[in-house]
Parts: sequence; C-alpha cells; structure tokens
Amino acid sequence: MPHTISRRWARVRTSFEGFHRYPDAPQEVAFLRGLHRHQFVVRIWVEQFNNDRDVEYISLLRWVNARIAETRFPEEASCEAMAQELGRRVAERHPDREIRVEVSEDDENGALVELAPAAR
Repeated sequence: MPHTISRRWARVRTSFEGFHRYPDAPQEVAFLRGLHRHQFVVRIWVEQFNNDRDVEYISLLRWVNARIAETRFPEEASCEAMAQELGRRVAERHPDREIRVEVSEDDENGALVELAPAAR
C-alpha cells in the first residue's frame, strides 16, 4: 500500500550561548547544580499545509533568532522550560498549526516539546 503524506513541516535550526544550573540535580550529577555554560541548539518545526512553503524557512529562522535574542531565560531554566517558552511564542505567531520545539545542550542531550492548536 502506498504511503500518504500525513504532515509537512518547516524546520529551522539555530543556537545560542547560555548559562544555566540544575539546583536539584541528583548526587551522581551534582556538578550540574552550579552555573555552567552550554551552546543551546534549537530546532523548531512548524506544520505546513501545502508544498508551496506557506511557512518560509528563512523568515521563520530570522523571527526565531529575534525572539531568542530578546528572551532572558532564568538560570534554573531547563531545556524543557526553554522549549516550552519558545513554543508558546511560535504558537502565538502560528496558532492554527502543530509545533515542535527541541532545545538541546551542545547538540547532545535535550528536550522536545510538542504543541497542538486548541481547535481546528
């Protein structure tokens, strides 16, 4: 049986330098309790509705970079919290689309948050 397209996605990737800490880190990774640096890598997917790029990649990337530049994440912000905040902002711009936001530490470990539109 042939496959059918279930969803299309625009995807952008960017990164930013940041510092955070995990105050309640388990003993085996107690070093994370102190403030430490990462290159946070952000990947954002926004649902597309057709093949004509109704969400333009470069425009989306520029917009995402501007939002990151104006956001001051708290020191205790986890990758999950950063992804949730960025996802909230993308959802305000694209309220009728599925959104996925991944934030990772040094492009290694991180979190993926998925947001669904309230109604279609």
